[in-house]
Amino acid sequence: MMQLAVTREEIRYLKQMQAKRRWDRLIPFSVNSGKATWPFETWGVTPEGIRVEVDGLCKKLDAIREEFLRVRESGGRFFICLRKREEGAYYKDQEKRMIKFVEISR
Repeated sequence: MMQLAVTREEIRYLKQMQAKRRWDRLIPFSVNSGKATWPFETWGVTPEGIRVEVDGLCKKLDAIREEFLRVRESGGRFFICLRKREEGAYYKDQEKRMIKFVEISR
């Protein structure tokens, strides 16, 4: 599993990228197979007209995206969790279980 260290500034920046805050404090992003990455905006497929692409704005996010596409070539939605003892990047499998694919440390 990929290991990734993040600074407080990077964490703050990732949080600022959020289009909508979630009750579970996860920071969701979507990515397609063409590597376009955008913050979660709406349930289901986000129409291209409302996507705010964040490619290249944060090297750590780009690294997480690359690892996600390595694990899941078609892309989809992934979640960054910054809660203690659960820090990492996750995606949901077909049974809606959260699967960690990046270990994040501060």
